[in-house]
Amino acid sequence: MNIETSGGIIIHSNDKIHTVDDNFCNLIGVESSNDIQGKSINDYILDDYKNLFHKQVNDLKTTEDKLGLQIKLKTVNDEEVTVIAVSSFLESEHKSEIKTLFINISETDTGWLNSLKNNAMNKAPVGITIADITLDDEPLIYVNDGFIDITGYERRDTIGQNCRFLQGKDTRDKPTSKMRNAINNEETVTVEIQNYKKDGSKFWNRITLGPIYDENNELTHYIGFQEDISNLKKHKKEKNVFEKYVEASEQSMLVTDTDWNIEYINQSFEDLTKYSEEELIGEKITIIEPDESNISQYDKFDLNMGWDGEIIYRKKHGELYHVEQTITPIKNKNDDIEKYMIIQKDITQEKLNNQVLDVLNRVLRHNLRSSINVIEGYTDMLSVDADSEQQKNAIETIQNRTESMNKISNKMTSIRSLIHGYEEPNSISIDSLRNTILPYQDMRNTNISMDIEYSGDKNIKYGNIFQIAFGEAINRAVVNNDKDISKVDIKIRQKEDNSLSVEIIDNKSNISESAWSIIKSGSETPLEHNDGIGLWLIYWSVTAMGGNIEISDNEPCGNVFKISVPLV
Repeated sequence: MNIETSGGIIIHSNDKIHTVDDNFCNLIGVESSNDIQGKSINDYILDDYKNLFHKQVNDLKTTEDKLGLQIKLKTVNDEEVTVIAVSSFLESEHKSEIKTLFINISETDTGWLNSLKNNAMNKAPVGITIADITLDDEPLIYVNDGFIDITGYERRDTIGQNCRFLQGKDTRDKPTSKMRNAINNEETVTVEIQNYKKDGSKFWNRITLGPIYDENNELTHYIGFQEDISNLKKHKKEKNVFEKYVEASEQSMLVTDTDWNIEYINQSFEDLTKYSEEELIGEKITIIEPDESNISQYDKFDLNMGWDGEIIYRKKHGELYHVEQTITPIKNKNDDIEKYMIIQKDITQEKLNNQVLDVLNRVLRHNLRSSINVIEGYTDMLSVDADSEQQKNAIETIQNRTESMNKISNKMTSIRSLIHGYEEPNSISIDSLRNTILPYQDMRNTNISMDIEYSGDKNIKYGNIFQIAFGEAINRAVVNNDKDISKVDIKIRQKEDNSLSVEIIDNKSNISESAWSIIKSGSETPLEHNDGIGLWLIYWSVTAMGGNIEISDNEPCGNVFKISVPLV
């Protein structure tokens, strides 16, 4: 491992030594670093100080700052060396290895200052100062090159002065009071404070102060570490501006780690999915996926370069929604992916509009054209001589076909109005479904029963869309039923998952599996009769509102519609 500074440094885990420099070897009297690497650091710390040192190492886990204390090391010749041990994580993101700088303060009086100048402390990339607490006004008695580089002051400007000369008009009282209280209480403290360089320019200074005690456990000095964090502060400010922009964005945004665990969502994402931040943070993105995982689709793309495309997700209460999605990898300085930024544009309305237009196009090209052909054919019959009964039958057929086309047109118009926003998709009460069957209960040769069980005042989401599907299911069961009596049994139950179960059982001829598969596929296939269009209306309306529908045979004859739709 490449060590940037020289003198008195070891790289270690909690206990095991990984790397040492030559100055540390000289400090404890060994000839080669090979004699130390791999050994326990406890081998070189006096017994009375081992617990103190390891407590400092453990305390690092709760702070991003450097921590220091005075301990004693033992050399290979069993001599004692008094040092200041300053520890910090080598890589704060992973917190796997620790760097400890040992500052030799064994010499007495001012001699130990000369020792300080000859070790890594003087060339450390951060500012280091030592103040004598025993002297009046606690003057600085040592500053390193890093302090000079940060502040622009020469040593002759600083030695003998209290470090408050860095303060100015924009320096706040709170951090200075915090430092003063820590010194009075002989505590370690870290503050971020606005200081001034010699040329008058301001900079943000992160200061860590720690007490130094003599052999009689008397406080004699305070060591300070200064870091210019102006760029970090600027980055945080820019980050805050970015986060405010993200929160205000109308586009849904979320951030995940590389295992697709959700770490952040913005307000638009909450509004779209109805999930709260508490429900999603820490969960995998699969929580918003439909039954078939979208994650597997990502494997087809090079996420190192990002990805964009269309994906279907599911909201909290079951509604499906379509998005145009962009995935952008967030990389560290080593070009390794650490997170994914996902931006979603809701295109559900656009998708539904296109689907409606496609079906309307099919209706116009196939069903309407077919009906018109029938009308034209019977009109031709009326134009020639025929007996009165044939004319009556032809006229009746024309009227029935015309009425059928009007009904189709009205249903399509209602759905189109909802899709395009001409009408607001409102919720309706569960009990209001009773009104939908009233027109059919008085029909001749029709037997309709309804059994409803629910609690509270729950409403059906997008109820006016569901009414179209519910009414159409009853209509197709009753109209053109080849049985002597059209029988329809309806069971409605409120479920614990905040959905409504609707079961419609009829005795009409069975719907073929192939016809139902064609409707579910949405393929470009002629819907050759009104029953086919009705089935499509039922299927589309239910799935558009985030519901599910399945059809099975009713023995000995008939169909069972099992529908599940979300409640408010």
